[in-house]
Amino acid sequence: MRYALIQNGIVVNIVEWDGEGDLFDGYETVNVDDMRCGIGWEYQGGKCIAPPDYSILPDKQGAGDRLSPAV
Repeated sequence: MRYALIQNGIVVNIVEWDGEGDLFDGYETVNVDDMRCGIGWEYQGGKCIAPPDYSILPDKQGAGDRLSPAV
C-alpha cells in the first residue's frame, strides 16, 4: 500500500508500507492508494492538493517586449 508521510500539512515522502506498527514517528501517515498525491503537495481535509503549475501561466510580458533591442 502507498502511504504519504506528512509534516505540517505538506507531503514530504511517499512510501510502500503495510500500515503496521509505528515506523514513521513524527509524521502523519495517510493511505493514498485511491488518490493522486505527490511530494510537496498539501494535505488538507482528507485530500492531497497539488501545488500550482507555474509552467502553464501566461507570460506577463508580450513576445514583442522580449524581442525589443536593449536601450
